[in-house]
Amino acid sequence: MLRERRRNVTDDSDVAQARVFLAALDREIDAVSLELEQVRRFVAISSEQGNDTSEIRHREKMQEHKKVLRELHRQSENLRLRFSLT
Repeated sequence: MLRERRRNVTDDSDVAQARVFLAALDREIDAVSLELEQVRRFVAISSEQGNDTSEIRHREKMQEHKKVLRELHRQSENLRLRFSLT
């Protein structure tokens, strides 16, 4: 009985910690998504102006943001599945 009670307290604290981390991940996903949209606009502007160097640099930055965003979504999904969070 005592062992099960300890396990429940530990499980509850793990879920609470997962919720806090998930909220932080969600905020980071929002921030990176906004940055990605801004970089996409810079790509379009650079392309319209014929500034190839700037366009290439912004496209590279866009790829970096996409990679980070995929990783953040992966972590978020893993937390949601592991702790049955919505």
